[in-house]
Amino acid sequence: MNSPAGAPVRFERVSVRYSGSQTEAVDAVAFDVRPGEFVVLLGPSGCGKSTLLRTVNRLVVPNAGRVLVGDKDTATLDAVQLRRRIGYVIQAVGLFSHMTVAQNVAVVPSLLHWDRARIDARIDELLHMVRLDPARYRDRFPKELSGGEQQRVGVARALAAEPEILLMDEPFAAVDAIVRHALQDEIAEIARRLGTTVLFVTHDVDEALRLAARIAILERGRLVQYDAPLRILTAPAAPFVESLLDTHDVVRRLSLKCARDAMQPPRDGAGPDVREDVSLREILNDFLRGAATVHVLDGNARRIGSLSFGDVVAAVASS
Repeated sequence: MNSPAGAPVRFERVSVRYSGSQTEAVDAVAFDVRPGEFVVLLGPSGCGKSTLLRTVNRLVVPNAGRVLVGDKDTATLDAVQLRRRIGYVIQAVGLFSHMTVAQNVAVVPSLLHWDRARIDARIDELLHMVRLDPARYRDRFPKELSGGEQQRVGVARALAAEPEILLMDEPFAAVDAIVRHALQDEIAEIARRLGTTVLFVTHDVDEALRLAARIAILERGRLVQYDAPLRILTAPAAPFVESLLDTHDVVRRLSLKCARDAMQPPRDGAGPDVREDVSLREILNDFLRGAATVHVLDGNARRIGSLSFGDVVAAVASS
């Protein structure tokens, strides 16, 4: 697939005040998102994260400041054309109930006048990508899908026209924990594979830490900190950040390091095998179940290292 590289996004002192309000929903927020970066907007309900997200596709128009996509001020662009370049996924999914899965995925490509063969190939490609067998799901209607399946179709629809940017507003909040975990893995892999720039809104700290290359933390409309997850955990910029992320939770830090970050040369002895990209938080469970050693495998299932409980402790201490 020849999807375009993600576009950079820049917020230049963006402010939004809703009619009738005495305070800004978003207050002079400024930061850059690199092309292809996965950035999470994190904060409690009402902090302005969804409002800020919607300034990118002009569903919300700033009262002050600018939003740039690439090097273009979005205020100078046609809103309809802009939105066709940007995928958008929300918690409520918003699938058209009278359309089949295939028809839902095809909405934007059809508006862009893609030929039928290209649209059909894209539908199948995307359904495979979100792990829905086209032969089984193409002709189903949304009411025939589970909540998790509907969200997968929503992601496929958002990606259908090969967008440079994908906006996701609490997309997995309404599904159960097991499905949510799987969807998080899939969107992270899809974003990595396609190089799409992703802005993802959540109030779930663990979800943010799991997905983000960088996290923008908002409080009452203001940007409090913008940094890599591990940096935020180890150097919170304000008491609010310490409280929100519970930065003293050592186990939480383990989710941001993986086996290859802490492994030592391969050792002899029995013990479970894990992939090199498995988090130390998951590996901790092996030790709590009684393992003395955990063996680390590369992508070709070759043993490249081993871990003891002491190695995990040392990795936490060094973070």
